[in-house]
Amino acid sequence: MYDLLVDHPTTDPELISYVRPELRELMGELEQVKDCWELLKNKEIRGKYLHQEPGEPDMAYESRLQRSTYTPVFRDAIRAFAGLLGNYQISEPPKSLDDHLENVDLQGSSLAKLLNDLDQMVLRDGGAAVLVEMPPEADEEPEQSFLEEIENDRRPYLVPIERCNIINWRTAMQGGREVVESAVIRTVMEQPCEEGRYGVDLIPVYVHLVPGAWRKVKLVRSRGNARWTEEVIAEGQTTLPVVPLAWFGATGSRFGIGSVPLRGLSDMTIQHFQLRSDLSELLHKLSMPVPVRKGASTDQYGRPTPILIGPNTAIDLPVEGDFNFAEPSGSSLAQHQEEITHLEQLMDRSTLTFMYGSGGTRTATEAMLQGAQVQAQVATLIENKESCVDMVFRLWAALTSEQ
Repeated sequence: MYDLLVDHPTTDPELISYVRPELRELMGELEQVKDCWELLKNKEIRGKYLHQEPGEPDMAYESRLQRSTYTPVFRDAIRAFAGLLGNYQISEPPKSLDDHLENVDLQGSSLAKLLNDLDQMVLRDGGAAVLVEMPPEADEEPEQSFLEEIENDRRPYLVPIERCNIINWRTAMQGGREVVESAVIRTVMEQPCEEGRYGVDLIPVYVHLVPGAWRKVKLVRSRGNARWTEEVIAEGQTTLPVVPLAWFGATGSRFGIGSVPLRGLSDMTIQHFQLRSDLSELLHKLSMPVPVRKGASTDQYGRPTPILIGPNTAIDLPVEGDFNFAEPSGSSLAQHQEEITHLEQLMDRSTLTFMYGSGGTRTATEAMLQGAQVQAQVATLIENKESCVDMVFRLWAALTSEQ
């Protein structure tokens, strides 16, 4: 998703691709935590955090990237933390939502599954949003079968939106409550590729939401013209006097505002990845003993005779000759291992070890302080989640004209 923004201007306020300064400052952090979440899934992403050393051959660098391993501490910690937010009960949802709790996104996801995925996105990025969408009205045609009645069931559905894709917004205070007046969401649309019959191009499409209306826009640039222009793909009206977007923040309640809570843990996991790679490279190069032969005879060209090593071979040496295996001392290996162990201890402190015990003894005061800190963090997340779900229910009920 980040690669799609390379050619589109993000600082031009005249274009729909404009990204708010608060989000632009966080884009690097959001990209890093997403890389950690996806376990540095390919060689290109690993290369961002594991650089090629000066003088290192390309083939050696490629082999080092292939041998490197990433420990999923960051993702496992978020999933464990999300489990704290999964203990809830749905109270008095709209009737139409209650009838479709096992498929709230029209893609087969239950409400519990969608909220759990939303919790993980919020803990990873510091915030996320839920869009309450409504399919457009179909042309009035008589129903021909019961199957068509099921397929044409028109009802609201929920769409989780990652924080990095809500690129612009505008809010105002009305009656002591923050109201979203405008929002721009970046999405991706597939279109046929011009180079082949089966090729597909992915292009960014921007959805602009305002109270009572929406439009989809893509940026185009004609050949020989360096200026971008907006092309409206689709637009329409809604029955809601508000933008159907509910915000869920990790550290605050203001729309789109908040820090990335586990950025420090992502830094440590990347450092752990780099140290593990260095240690693996040292073991790969230094762990094998090297045979050393002294006093070997040479041929007429000054070259020593070849040496064969095996269980059924023997080596002839002159009287003053010698043969042994030289093994590295390994002091640097021990230092690397100690540093990795120390870093893993720091990672354990930053994760959710308080849920299953830290493995050490603590005084009553330390336990109380740590418990109060955790309780405050969890309480903030719970309050923000309740507010988000309440807003989702209200928007759903407004679309279906329910109480």
